[in-house]
Amino acid sequence: MAKKLFILALTLILTLTSAAFAEGETVDFASMEGVIAYDEPVQITFSRAVDSTTKIDESDPRMKSYSENIWTTTFKEALNIDLSYTWIATDEDSNNAKWGAAIASGDLPDAANVSDEVYKQLLDAGLVMDMTDIYEAEASELYKSLNTPEILDNLTTGGRMYGLPLPGNKYIGNAVLFVRTDWMEQLNLELPKTIDDVVNMARAFKEAKLGGEDTIGLMFADGASVTDGRLQGFMNGYGAYRNIWVDVDGKLAWSNTLPEMREALLALQALYAEGLINQDFAVTNGTVAQENVASGKCGIFYSTDYAVTMSMQAAVELDPNADFVCVGIPGLTEDAETKIQTGAIKAGKLFVNANCKHPEAIVRMINLHCAVSLTGDEELYKAFENDTEIDAQWYKFLPWGGNHLQSAMNDIGYANDIRMSQDAGHYVGDFPNMKA
Repeated sequence: MAKKLFILALTLILTLTSAAFAEGETVDFASMEGVIAYDEPVQITFSRAVDSTTKIDESDPRMKSYSENIWTTTFKEALNIDLSYTWIATDEDSNNAKWGAAIASGDLPDAANVSDEVYKQLLDAGLVMDMTDIYEAEASELYKSLNTPEILDNLTTGGRMYGLPLPGNKYIGNAVLFVRTDWMEQLNLELPKTIDDVVNMARAFKEAKLGGEDTIGLMFADGASVTDGRLQGFMNGYGAYRNIWVDVDGKLAWSNTLPEMREALLALQALYAEGLINQDFAVTNGTVAQENVASGKCGIFYSTDYAVTMSMQAAVELDPNADFVCVGIPGLTEDAETKIQTGAIKAGKLFVNANCKHPEAIVRMINLHCAVSLTGDEELYKAFENDTEIDAQWYKFLPWGGNHLQSAMNDIGYANDIRMSQDAGHYVGDFPNMKA
């Protein structure tokens, strides 16, 4: 009953100070720090690219389109800001092309989440607003708390900050080894401590056909961007790092040209020849790789730390006996110190047009996002950020491209929550998205 009232209230009448989101409860936007409504309507334009994973439902005003959704409604009701789009590109490539034309013509939105390359073009052309004083005066303490000095430095030129930071807990792309311990126990095996152990386990799983006739020994997929089957995890065990610059005796060297990469590739070649690797790995995309794990075809593979909430969870739902454990990155020897290859954590750059009439409005929009998503209120989080129960990723309708605004240190918080919860035997912590 409470949920039905909540949905009905948000859909039909999201008012400035009292939008009902549960029976007997209200959302008092006016009491939130940094959420300051204008007396008269203010027009703000953004631009963005489409996210193909965004759930659109034209029958639901909360997710009808990028131009009509829960966030456009909330910005209007809470701040008296009318949000519209100068353009919505079909993908990132066409979005970058539109920026080139817009810079040349001067037909720019008031704000947008832009790439480093586009930001530099805009900055060099003198088109980005100096937001130093506006940020200091308007940003909520919560928004400010997310921004480290290093993050602010990324937007600072000559001691002044141009544009606004979009801090986030980015997926940094590490690849570690996961093993199905229920399979391991069936064959009386021990957790792998070296790469040879990894190969022997993959061989044992395949020969025993624990995933059926088409059991995959060691699964890989087609690129570094996929979640499951990441080649870089295996390569890291050899001290090889894919497609990055590394330090060799104080000088930069391209990782793919080093001896360690040759050794890793030769090992992969041997595994492929033996049939331990899925033979179609070169065309196995991320979706297929996740299906391989979820359907129980493979019991040892490299993946990201956050994959446990996706393919592995699906595998457990299909087979309650499935049990996965992470064993890091085994190296060539048991005492080898393997280094994990990750991406860099950095903040996004929110362009603010130097000719924007109300640049403070954009700060207030971010303040509002922080207030409903990061204050620990689970109901607010589910109502405006992400509700997994009804598969509603509200944050993807945000004009800055669907970014979670979080501290880059959030992973540490998550880890601490998990440790405390394990000790307590129930969920303990302050992160609402851990409960959602």
